[in-house]
Order: sequence, then C-alpha cells, then structure tokens
Amino acid sequence: MGFEVKYPILWIVQDNGNTVEINPPPVGANTYFSAGLRNDFMSLEDIKKTLATNLPITPIQIDNASGFEYTDSDYHESIWLLHSNKIYIIRTYPMSEDANQILSTFKFNN
Repeated sequence: MGFEVKYPILWIVQDNGNTVEINPPPVGANTYFSAGLRNDFMSLEDIKKTLATNLPITPIQIDNASGFEYTDSDYHESIWLLHSNKIYIIRTYPMSEDANQILSTFKFNN
C-alpha cells in the first residue's frame, strides 16, 4: 500500500485489501492500530467537510506528508495524510504508548 511500520513481534497483522490492522494478542487486547488507503475521497478538504465537520482538527506532518488529525466520536485518533496524490488514514484506539511507538515508525516506501 506504499507504507511500512514496525510493530511488536507478537502482534497480529491483518491485511484486508485497502487497510492493514495491527492488534496485540487477544488476551487483554485494548490497543488498536490501522493504516490504509482511502479511494473514496478526492481531497483532504472533502474529508473535513464530510467527516470532521464539528471536530477540532490539528495539522500534522508525517514523513513529509501533510494532513490533519482529530479524535472522532468513537474515541479513535484519526490521522489523514496526502502523499503522492493518494489519501491515507491511520487510526488508533485507544491512543496508547504501543500505538504511539508504531506511529513513530510509519514511513512511506513509494
């Protein structure tokens, strides 16, 4: 999908086409991380108008890609990035130290 991350060796990776989910082992699992492509939006402005109309948005830059982040009604941290004319979403729930560590290794490889 054009990106890579590092994650704990025992975590479970599921690739379902346009999204990769990375979760800790099932026992006591409370952390969630996913990243993927979103082909249903044409621009970051479309996303703001459609999904984040009443939410506080914070500009963000990851691996030279600009975007924004917000916490949605399900308490997911959502990060939207534009890179090489593609829109990516990264979601974490809840935002934990493990999820922060995974996010800190996110980089584009295309």
